[in-house]
Amino acid sequence: HNGTFHCDEALAIALLRMGVSGYADATIVRTRDADVLGKLDCIVDVGGEYVPERQRFDHHQRGFSEVFSEHHVTKLSSA
Repeated sequence: HNGTFHCDEALAIALLRMGVSGYADATIVRTRDADVLGKLDCIVDVGGEYVPERQRFDHHQRGFSEVFSEHHVTKLSSA
């Protein structure tokens, strides 16, 4: 996404570049603009949807609220 990078997006991009055919030289576009996102082949960490068939991989789901414990209220996430 645009702005300051986060570790989850950096990890996702590194994993794609190192392990998925066709992504080693992919262009990285950092945006939250829905019009731009709609034109991209693969989206990670933004977009509000997780749909692997369409290569949409956002783990920030609106309905997701799972936390590690009642004493650690930061939402869990994964790359």
